[in-house]
Amino acid sequence: MGNPALVLLLGILTLPIAGCGGGSSGDSATATPGATENTLFPERPALESSYLSIDEESEVFLAVDLNGSSFQDFENENGTSLNIVIVAGDEGVYVHTPSIDSPKTVELFLTFTNENSTFSEPISVHVRNTSAETLEKRTRQTIDDSASFLGLEQDLALYHFAVDTAYLNGVIKHSEKNRLMEDFVPKLSLAYSSLDSALSELGASYSGYRQGRVTDVELEQLIQQIDVLARDHGAYGVEKLRSISHFSEIFAPTLTAGTLSFSEQAGFFSRFVGHPVYGDWHGQTFQLKPPYNMITSLLRTSLSQDVLCDAI
Repeated sequence: MGNPALVLLLGILTLPIAGCGGGSSGDSATATPGATENTLFPERPALESSYLSIDEESEVFLAVDLNGSSFQDFENENGTSLNIVIVAGDEGVYVHTPSIDSPKTVELFLTFTNENSTFSEPISVHVRNTSAETLEKRTRQTIDDSASFLGLEQDLALYHFAVDTAYLNGVIKHSEKNRLMEDFVPKLSLAYSSLDSALSELGASYSGYRQGRVTDVELEQLIQQIDVLARDHGAYGVEKLRSISHFSEIFAPTLTAGTLSFSEQAGFFSRFVGHPVYGDWHGQTFQLKPPYNMITSLLRTSLSQDVLCDAI
């Protein structure tokens, strides 16, 4: 029989070895974590564009990267959709626009869903009032030309030229020249005040029209009113030119034919452009007749032309 102390010592020394040697006991083994399942967030649908500018009564296709979702519906953040219709299509949506009476812009939210999620994607849709493009152009041109025809600048230039010519040729004295120059005052026209107010209203109305608050019908009514007032206002210029016709006949047979009206082809108000007494259209150019060659620089025949006011 061996030494009991030695046997006990050997037993103690072997305990940690057994424990570190990877015994089968579950309590002593270190567990390896298992792979956890990653739950990914679904991708949102991606619109090709968040802004559309579309003609009225038309259809456009908006491509959408659906990312597993499908189009469901749409709503307007202001509560109205302007009767726009949006329907699902392959790889996107179709946007249908209605007939309108002024440009409109609506802010929409397109709704997409998949099995677990709902997405709301914003989009701004601007609808162009294409049926009123000619009216819009006419309105802009009238506003741009308003200072010129309100001030009767064309007739004033001819009037000044005639008076200056008479003075330089010794027909009238300097004092008479000054008196005549001061006698042409467009603000004294009976239609001036009403025309001035109508033009101011047109500017404000066109701004409201572009914001969708004023209709094209209202704009058309204002244009018609201005056309009538311009004709009456232009009569003042004719009257003043007639009063010094004995001066102007030196360089032109007549300067008083025609009424002040808007020339669609030229893009501004005139008594001269388009009137057969003064000239003829050759393509897009109004060419004055030979008797008016002396005052070609004084008669405005294009938008880019500046007129002179004094004789040289």
